[in-house]
Amino acid sequence: MVPDQIVQLFDSAAEQHFKNLRGLPLGKKYLLCLNPDFILEIVREYMNNTSLKPVESGQALDPSLRKSAGILEQLTKAVPGLLEGLFLLAKVKYLSGDTAEAKSVLRRIIDQEATYSEAYILLAQVYTREGNTHLAYESLENGLSYNFDLKTHPIYHLIRARIFKKEQKYEEACKLLQSALNLPGVKKRHQPETLKTPRSKSEQMISSVPITMQDRVSVFLELAEIQILLNRIHEASILLQEASTEFQGTSEESRILLTNVDLALKRGDINQAIEILIQIKPDQTYYLQSREKLAEIYLKHRRDKKLFIKTYKELVDRNPTPEALVILGDAYMSIME
Repeated sequence: MVPDQIVQLFDSAAEQHFKNLRGLPLGKKYLLCLNPDFILEIVREYMNNTSLKPVESGQALDPSLRKSAGILEQLTKAVPGLLEGLFLLAKVKYLSGDTAEAKSVLRRIIDQEATYSEAYILLAQVYTREGNTHLAYESLENGLSYNFDLKTHPIYHLIRARIFKKEQKYEEACKLLQSALNLPGVKKRHQPETLKTPRSKSEQMISSVPITMQDRVSVFLELAEIQILLNRIHEASILLQEASTEFQGTSEESRILLTNVDLALKRGDINQAIEILIQIKPDQTYYLQSREKLAEIYLKHRRDKKLFIKTYKELVDRNPTPEALVILGDAYMSIME
């Protein structure tokens, strides 16, 4: 089943679920019928079928993020003490580019439960996104004070490396990411059984901030991007080949291809970059991002306005949503300026 079909099924499930709640007054029966665990599962599935990289300014918002935000806002309004719901809402806001609202929600979590380590980790990512590396590092250290074992978790290395990257300390970022690559859980062959069924208190603390497949891919890709910035093209190429093998057949495969495009552009091989992007099909998770990058290459490197507009028109033809039409309108405006 392709991602679009999966998302449509969850759309139907969410619509039917909330339809059953209409007319019920807020009370015990409403909360029982609300079934927060079921709603959170729907949101997790939406997020499994979307890009977990924050949108850039002017970039289209993935419909799955918009739907997730709407669902989570209803849920957290009814159950304001549901920390996981608030955390997912903060994550959706962060990925949607609304860093102010993400910070606001994360502060609500910390006010309710100061030891919620995941909130500090995400807050560090938000501050890094805003370029405030001092507060990002401070937030990371606050999370560490409540869960010291985070220091051995790949996500800690990943965020610290992003902080170094913002500060243009590429060598330090490179060393951290190389260490992260060899931590348990990042590569398949390094995943011990204890990560699946933690036994000790220390292992349980680490597993409270699980490393997702998207995080694992991020370690590979962040390191590859740093290698490209350091002009270590050969090392980046080897790493991306390893990532392609590691995540072959997964929803993250197209994301790895996008970084291969950056590598091809660094080499000056425009044709290869275009060929890679054309490989990404409409049913793949990062199709929208691939077409935006393809259009950008046509405009900036080929100086071909017709192909630039054609790429966006194909997006609208395939999925004539208001968001897609806005993107097409922005594309026309950009070539008229």
